[in-house]
Amino acid sequence: MKINFSLISLLVAGVLAKTPPGFSPSTNANLGVKYGDIKASEGSSVPITDAAASPSLAIPHSGNSSHFVLLVDLDAPNGTDSNSWSPFLHWAAFIPSSAQDLPGNASRQSDFAPYYGPAPPQGTGPHRYVVLLFASHDKTFKVPSSFKDFDGSNVTDRVAFDIEKFALDAKLELAAANWFTSENQTVAMTNNAAYKGLAGYWALAVVGLVKLPGAAVFSLDLPERPRVTTIAKGTKSRSGCNECKRRRIKCDEGRPVCARCMTGSRRCQFPFSQNHARLPIPASLARNASPPDNRILVEPNLNLSIFGDQQQWDLFNQFTIATAQAGTLPINTLSHLTPQIAQQEPAVWEICCAIGAAGGAFLNPFSDPVTDEKHYTTSLKYYNHAIRAVSQTTSSKDHSLIATLSSILFVTYDMLRGDMQTALMHFNFGLRIAEAYFNKRCQKTGLSLASLVLSDFESTVLDMLQRLTTYPWEIEPSLTDPTLATGYRLLIDCDGSNHRYTIQDMPSQFDDLPQALRWWDVAQHHILHHVEGRARSPAKGPNSSPEENVWDDPFDILRCWHNSFTPLLQSAKENRQENPSQYLSACVLKALHLDSITNLHKRHRPIDILPDARLVYLDIIHTTRDLAQKWEWKSTKSMSMENAIIRPLVFVLSHCHDKDVRHEVRNVLGNLHQSCHMAGILVAALSQGEGQWMSEKLKNIERSFGWDLTACGCNSGVVRERIKSCPRR
Repeated sequence: MKINFSLISLLVAGVLAKTPPGFSPSTNANLGVKYGDIKASEGSSVPITDAAASPSLAIPHSGNSSHFVLLVDLDAPNGTDSNSWSPFLHWAAFIPSSAQDLPGNASRQSDFAPYYGPAPPQGTGPHRYVVLLFASHDKTFKVPSSFKDFDGSNVTDRVAFDIEKFALDAKLELAAANWFTSENQTVAMTNNAAYKGLAGYWALAVVGLVKLPGAAVFSLDLPERPRVTTIAKGTKSRSGCNECKRRRIKCDEGRPVCARCMTGSRRCQFPFSQNHARLPIPASLARNASPPDNRILVEPNLNLSIFGDQQQWDLFNQFTIATAQAGTLPINTLSHLTPQIAQQEPAVWEICCAIGAAGGAFLNPFSDPVTDEKHYTTSLKYYNHAIRAVSQTTSSKDHSLIATLSSILFVTYDMLRGDMQTALMHFNFGLRIAEAYFNKRCQKTGLSLASLVLSDFESTVLDMLQRLTTYPWEIEPSLTDPTLATGYRLLIDCDGSNHRYTIQDMPSQFDDLPQALRWWDVAQHHILHHVEGRARSPAKGPNSSPEENVWDDPFDILRCWHNSFTPLLQSAKENRQENPSQYLSACVLKALHLDSITNLHKRHRPIDILPDARLVYLDIIHTTRDLAQKWEWKSTKSMSMENAIIRPLVFVLSHCHDKDVRHEVRNVLGNLHQSCHMAGILVAALSQGEGQWMSEKLKNIERSFGWDLTACGCNSGVVRERIKSCPRR
């Protein structure tokens, strides 16, 4: 008997390959891929919610200078039998040589293609996702000339991505791979689907085909999905509109729009076979008629687009641009996850649109009062929709966290318009819900909060709540003079009995910047709520002096944090040319540490020579300037670039009092103001001078920057002057 060894070798290779059968390129080298605690390996299933942030990668040891990772969907858009978009690119990122492993949620806006989590449409079955790790002999990544026009923010550029051509032109070699599956297991959509849009493919629509006036809003031709139905009493209509038939309710057959669709702002369409005369709309209904559905679809008669009209797209786009995490400041993970969560949560989606409209009403210094009033009215419409959506949610596990997230977003809206009282009410509401949720989990499992296994979303919400109860909310910041800034701090009781992290568990060395930021939050929380609390309490012993004994603790804590952070800072400094954004984030944390030490000495341990952070601030300014000079200011990406460039400079202005440092910031802004819209606004704000009148719009802009810095953790919990305490209600 003859044995075909070639055939056997092919079969064995297919069995051992770390990619799906039939997929090319393939390899037998295993790539460790994990979403939190979930291993994404050899076709295992990963829930969509757990894959919202980019995975951690265990990079195999090799002699290569750098790596490049790709994540593609082989079954886009509608499953294995309808995968005309395959392979759809979900992520493409360069990994420098200094990275031994890539931590979770490491995707940045500056990536070649920023990370989109798996989002298969409902009813299309499991989608196969392949993670490919390529090796490169170069220390830096240069975009191949054939891909210079690639735009990761445009969904069409991600469709049918040519992996092999990209690898060939970029001189990349496949080093390891793995694959997993994800499925949208939503079983029903409620009748508020008009608010939430198409579950699953929000991320694709957000970056969809919106280029020029008249271009299309992206939509999908997907199979009909089951919905929660409400059967009304009465005789069914066989000649009613398609929408009433779908909802199984009686249609009055009013032409061209029936009364039920008109009052519910739904798309009314009658079957083409019905050649009834189109009767005029009754005057009573015409007065209450909603604006027509102005969706511009890729193909006619598709009713599954995410956005109802161009305005909804514009508002959501404004929100995503304003909250984009470029990596030049510590990453606000909750803000990074919010757009992906919004794809299935109407309350989140509505308040995001409200924030987008509020930005136009309060933050545009060049708009006229009529336009501002129009934007404000629009924002209130979505604001009220969001409140209604939150009130209709159940008390289930997922909805408790969604209500908390919605409350934090409501706070953001309230901070934009300067309504501190309402902001505190919304935050206290979300805080109580979150406390009840985590207490219930602890009681049910019999575990402490520190021992609970939390999802990325749960952990992120918990981190944000700790941050917002530690750092002051800058309600009246002052970029012209930081000493004039006024903030509010929540006054809460914290006995330390139920913490997720304790100061004694701080690692001896941080793995990455997100971990360093988390432990910075923990250290600041401990100093504020425990050390400050002990200092305010009466001394227990006759010879003890709280002012002398208690304040040794915060200096020791900050020293331990700095020792754990130093190797990370040194690594970022060595790779500042390859990854300047990471170096900027590291410098920000270094500046926060020096600022905290300085404030502690000023208040409790006066010394002659205080720590000097001027060199760190100057390093932030010069690195930001160099980064701006390297980037090409294209119209499609200029707004996200503005965020990346402006935010580190705003951080310096809000923390540093030194005149020379602030003058250097003004020089950089002055050189940028022609290409960077926000730079010109900041120059105008700084030109007002100390004590001079400033317009309400510029004050709103300052306050929005202050809130952004607080939400990113770019603040100190050490009590400063001009900080008011607000009791928890």
